[in-house]
Amino acid sequence: MRELRIAPWSDAAGDGAALRMAAARAALTRLAGATSHFDDGPVPDLVVAASGVWTSVPAPAVALAHIDVLRRPGASQYALDHARLLGPLGAIPDAGERRALLMDLVDDLLAPLGSVVTPAGLRAGRSVGTVAVHARDGISELELMPGGLELVDLPPGSTAVAEFKFRERVRLGGRGRHFAIDVAGGLGGLMVDLRDVPLRLPDRADRRRDLLAAWQSSLWAGSEG
Repeated sequence: MRELRIAPWSDAAGDGAALRMAAARAALTRLAGATSHFDDGPVPDLVVAASGVWTSVPAPAVALAHIDVLRRPGASQYALDHARLLGPLGAIPDAGERRALLMDLVDDLLAPLGSVVTPAGLRAGRSVGTVAVHARDGISELELMPGGLELVDLPPGSTAVAEFKFRERVRLGGRGRHFAIDVAGGLGGLMVDLRDVPLRLPDRADRRRDLLAAWQSSLWAGSEG
């Protein structure tokens, strides 16, 4: 399993959630640029977010901040190092001791945020297909509209199969129109990201800021709008 760990520096005493998120996204952009070798391999199975800035952010918004930057077609699970233990554990020099501590903490070490599926090559303007999420408690079906974000409730500890049927061929790991993807639940459920890959943003700073804020606010519990 390939794992990508992203840990931006942040100041927990910032001037507000929006400012902290903007700073975290900028840090993610720099870190992604410094680890560009990941672009040459398959999409990570697991992406671990590690930083104090994420602890006060709703789970879907944490995942969104990462996929705004890590724009690659495919499917990944996301998790949060909520207690910020991976850094100290990684500093233990003895491999046996490090492994023993990891085994003791494994059930509580990471908080599952959920799964993200990002297809690429979607045509704008109309429905591009459907997804049926086959979970233990039933089937959820959604129409897929390009340019948006779709959330499916999938609680932590649950698994499902997301069956995608696209009208035209897209890139999602490979190229095709029909995909069946195993997904895992989390605090943010399943997110289907139907925006452009790479993400196209307005040139004007104010319009770019407003668009990012609109995407973020739709996933922020208790936000206005």
